[in-house]
Amino acid sequence: MRVEYKKWIMNKCLLFLSMLAFLTSCQNSQKSIKTIEGRDILNSSDYVIWGESEISWKDFKGHVPSNNKFNAGTYAGISFAKEKNGKMKAFAFFSKHDSWQNYTSDYGLVHEKYHFTIVEIFARKIRKDLKEQVISFDSTNKFNQYVAKVWTEVEKMQSEYDGETTHSGNQKSQNDWQVKIDREIDRLKEFKNISIE
Repeated sequence: MRVEYKKWIMNKCLLFLSMLAFLTSCQNSQKSIKTIEGRDILNSSDYVIWGESEISWKDFKGHVPSNNKFNAGTYAGISFAKEKNGKMKAFAFFSKHDSWQNYTSDYGLVHEKYHFTIVEIFARKIRKDLKEQVISFDSTNKFNQYVAKVWTEVEKMQSEYDGETTHSGNQKSQNDWQVKIDREIDRLKEFKNISIE
C-alpha cells in the first residue's frame, strides 16, 4: 500500500520587529499579531525551533482537516524576534497545534521532517542576506516584500519536493531530495545560528 504524505505549510510569515508586532502574509496583508497568535514562539512549548530538537509524531497535535486526502500536514514558518540587546533573530519553526497526522510511519515522518528542513534552508538564506546586507530591517515595506518573495520560493520548493517524491511515495526520489536538502543545509552552515550578527 502506497502511503502519501502532504505538507501543509504555513502561508503566513510572522514578523516581530521592535515592540511592534505585526503579521505579513504572502499576499502582503497586515493584521495585529496579538489578535491572531498572541504567543512567543521562541519561548513556547507549542513550537519547535529548527535545530533545537527533532520533531516526532507526538508533535503533530492539530486536528486532521475533514477534506484531507493525505496522512500528515506540517505547519512551519519563519519568524523574526528582537533580543533585549537589540540583535535580531530569524528562525524556522514548527507549530505543534497546527500540524496534524492520521497515520504514522518512520518513513512518513522523515518526509515531514524534510518539509521543516526546507523552511530552515530559507531561514538561513534570510540570515545570510541580512548578514551580508543584501536586505535590512530599515524599511518595513521593502523587508515585507523581500520576505513575501522568499516565501514564494519556499512554497515552490515544497511543491517540487512533494511532486517529485509523490508525497514520499517514490522512495528513490525521496532519497534524492534528502541528499539535495542536506547539501543545501550544509552549504549554508555558516548561517545556522538564529542570531543575526
